[in-house]
Amino acid sequence: RIKGIMQTPRAEMKLNFERDKLVSKLQQLQSDISVWENNIGFFKLSSSSADTVSGFREKIDSAHERIRALEKKIRMLDDMENAN
Repeated sequence: RIKGIMQTPRAEMKLNFERDKLVSKLQQLQSDISVWENNIGFFKLSSSSADTVSGFREKIDSAHERIRALEKKIRMLDDMENAN
């Protein structure tokens, strides 16, 4: 996708827009993780809440994976900008 953007007019502006979009997604995921971790604190560890807590933990783990992928994409865009 980035290669395609690089061949278009105003490529630098479009890359900056793409980077901003990725940063926004990253910040939203970080915010979501904070909310989910806070929600876990409201549940006492009992057999009835174990599934709910487990669901939040799965969401948190998945969000951390997506954050790592977004950070990698952002670094790629930064490296491309620094190379130009």
